Amino acid sequence: MLKIAEHHVICFSISACLILGACVPYQKAVKGTLSSGSIFETGISDEAIPAEIVRLKDLTEDKTGKVVSVDVYLSLAILYSSYKNEDPDYASALTALEKYMAVYNVGSNESELNTLYTLLLRMQHLSKNKSVKSTLIKKNKALTKQNKELSIINEVLKETIEKLGTIDLNLEKKRKSYK
Repeated sequence: MLKIAEHHVICFSISACLILGACVPYQKAVKGTLSSGSIFETGISDEAIPAEIVRLKDLTEDKTGKVVSVDVYLSLAILYSSYKNEDPDYASALTALEKYMAVYNVGSNESELNTLYTLLLRMQHLSKNKSVKSTLIKKNKALTKQNKELSIINEVLKETIEKLGTIDLNLEKKRKSYK
């Protein structure tokens, strides 16, 4: 399981890549989505990211037989995982990037894409760990509550057993006194 510090390092790394744009320049065919320069520079306002994701997703799901540019998948991956995206979806970003990389045939020399891919894999792993952790926390709370309830019942039963023991001793004394 990854530690919180590793999560912060991964988030920082993604943010640094996206903020600094210290990556090899690419020219993308998806007009209006990616600008020239770093593949991480979208040229899209923060508020427009969700609408652009929907637009690009619709392009990829178009069943009319139109050929979709492979760059749409890269754009989706970048927008899904952008630090400017208020609701990042790392699993969808990873899926889109995998589709792009499969067609583009990314080699080991494409360091920024491989770095993005590795970071998205780690973020997906962290998300799974986070959901497992939250499930375990919920179970722990339920078990703690059940434990408290059972402890109270246990105390009541102990008191009852003590009282019954006292009654039994008193009855035994009375029985002996009648003989």
